[in-house]
Amino acid sequence: MIGVVSRDGQHLAALANGSAGEMAQAWHDCLHNNPPWEPAGGPPAERRWRLKVYVMANDPEKLLARVKSDFPRAARAQ
Repeated sequence: MIGVVSRDGQHLAALANGSAGEMAQAWHDCLHNNPPWEPAGGPPAERRWRLKVYVMANDPEKLLARVKSDFPRAARAQ
């Protein structure tokens, strides 16, 4: 998961996925999300890139709960 808080502190935007080996926030509110296509060895037409974009009130605990719910496998890997 990677995110940014609005300049007024009222809202946040975040990206989450269950498979990225790396994520980066390169410049201000620019978010780079690099999950691999899955399944890696599957036929190209059957590969998926699953991610979620969250835009919400600035409530990090609520965001974390939603991400854990949406990506339970990734939450266990932490």
